[in-house]
Amino acid sequence: VSHGTRYSLTFRTVHHLNRASTIVIGDSNTCSFKFGEDPKRSFGKYLPGKQVYAPLISDIEPTDACGYMNVAILCGVNNIKQTDIKTPADIKKVFKCFVNKIND
Repeated sequence: VSHGTRYSLTFRTVHHLNRASTIVIGDSNTCSFKFGEDPKRSFGKYLPGKQVYAPLISDIEPTDACGYMNVAILCGVNNIKQTDIKTPADIKKVFKCFVNKIND
């Protein structure tokens, strides 16, 4: 180390509970999912995370999933309930939209 040179070291750690961090992105069926410390009212401290409301595939924001170990997407039923969805081919189009959104 040369004279006058300053080095700074930063040590960081991720809490061991964060290894189970989960985000649930979904429609109204997932709104009752609660994350938090209280095991009687939530998943408890061993499953930290959050729930994001996304009733339609177009409402999914891929960046919401950043920083989470597990991502559960429970969305798309409302897309299939649209009046213009009448055949299996229409459902396949919705699925392709979903896949494209996830690939973003």
